[in-house]
Amino acid sequence: MLRRLEKLLAILLIGLSLFHAGRMAVAMATTSLSTDEFGTVGSFSAKGPLAVMTDYRAPKNHVFFNLLNSLLPGRESLAPSRVRALSILATALTALLLIGYAAARGRWLEGALLLALWSAAPQMLRLSMEARGYGFLGLFAVLAAIAVIEYFRGRERRWLWTLGIAAALGVYTVPGFLFFAGPLMLALWLVERSRATFLAGAFTAAAILALYSPLLVQVFSAFTSFHQDKAEADFETAHGLARAMKLYFLQTDDWAAWALLGGMALAPFIFATDRRESPALRLLAGTCLIYFAVLLALRTPPVRMAAFSLLPLGIAGAWSTGSWMRNRLPQIPRALLGACAALFMLCVLIGVTRSFQFVPTENWSLAARAIDTAFPAGIHVEFRRYAKYLRQTLPDSESRSADYDPAAFADGRLVVADAGNKWAEGDRFVAPKNIPRGVRWIIPGSIRDIVLNFCLPIDPGLDLPASLADGRANTSVRLSPNVLELRGRAGNGAKALIVLLNRPAAPDELQVDASNHRHSVLFAGNAIVLPLEPDPPVDVRLRTAPGSDLEAVEAWITR
Repeated sequence: MLRRLEKLLAILLIGLSLFHAGRMAVAMATTSLSTDEFGTVGSFSAKGPLAVMTDYRAPKNHVFFNLLNSLLPGRESLAPSRVRALSILATALTALLLIGYAAARGRWLEGALLLALWSAAPQMLRLSMEARGYGFLGLFAVLAAIAVIEYFRGRERRWLWTLGIAAALGVYTVPGFLFFAGPLMLALWLVERSRATFLAGAFTAAAILALYSPLLVQVFSAFTSFHQDKAEADFETAHGLARAMKLYFLQTDDWAAWALLGGMALAPFIFATDRRESPALRLLAGTCLIYFAVLLALRTPPVRMAAFSLLPLGIAGAWSTGSWMRNRLPQIPRALLGACAALFMLCVLIGVTRSFQFVPTENWSLAARAIDTAFPAGIHVEFRRYAKYLRQTLPDSESRSADYDPAAFADGRLVVADAGNKWAEGDRFVAPKNIPRGVRWIIPGSIRDIVLNFCLPIDPGLDLPASLADGRANTSVRLSPNVLELRGRAGNGAKALIVLLNRPAAPDELQVDASNHRHSVLFAGNAIVLPLEPDPPVDVRLRTAPGSDLEAVEAWITR
């Protein structure tokens, strides 16, 4: 009975974890690429397999990912669903491999808890599904962990070759994987001094050297410059490990992150109950600790480089703890502890699922749609700083591009698109003070907001309250509980109705009623856009739920 309850809870955890991961996959397949993804694909895989295998001018070349991507049809595509397909597949295989192996070894609850932690982590799924190699790193780390455990269980050499393949391909994806794979294979040989383990390590090293032979000099150069670059330096202190735990394993307080990290690392050394598996689990935990020490010694790796190593460490900790509970605890206390852990993670997953709202790193696609839909066809755009990536998603971006011209900006013929790192650069462009009609349209992102600066038309083309027609963003009309009515005639050349809001609004927060209108409303940051028909009159009503603080700041028709 208790075993059935444990399995039922495990199945619930697995189902909810996969459901949440599926929602993330859909979001990743339908939202904008990030700047790093544009760089990874545009600079490498789009140029073909030969360029991928021989060009390492930047660490953005995650070689194995880019090589596979370059061999598939549509390698030059920047559509999120196409570009991220391989990473989403690698992430799905990681989940299936983890839970499949756990089920095969009768460790349903351990596998389900680890899968739930992996799924509910704030950044693990997003990072794994990006059009880069991190999803493959997770897959190869799990495969390497399983290969080590299975080798110690039966000393079958096929698992040594599985480990070697996982290690070589992991390093071929991102060279930093070597600091995990190298110590793991060396420690395996030191623990199990045999001809088979030596040959497996030697062949793996030879394979890595052969794969990187056209790139070796460039890799060393990139590593040297990256090691000296203090731009991120996430491991300058040991707190970087706690931050990695909270991002890629469980969102919690620092003390809890340290406790969980310490528990996973120490469990294989304390709970040694299986003579076949325990050496492998200690080997995995020790290797992960060595890898963390390397990160702290280098100081400059980005925090995302710790993500993949938490999976083998989690396997080592969960498998050790599960074995100890099965072999040392009576059935009822063991079932109670397992049920409490499962119910806790169920609550975490339910909370994560209910509050799920995907915010892209930078929403270039949405910003491009906003510009293309809301502004006149002849509008020009100046792309400042990271806003240059708008060129990748904005139709006819080259013909629209223009340098800043104060007169064109004041006349409403120029949009200044700006985007900077929130933590360092913020917003730089400031409209001249002598332009009273200048406004800012903000497309939010988790790392960079895209800010569209422009001037309102002199004639809004609508019957508006005075505060919305004055061209100043410091006045507004509250939308709730009253209904704001916008009336006018579209006339010839009318393109869209735009309403600038005091903050970003979700589609389910604002109700838009428009007569004689067939197009859907575009919700884009702190504005909504309603494409117009050429002739019918404009009759739009905006309303929100009682208690909402949403306000209309400006409204106008674009022609």
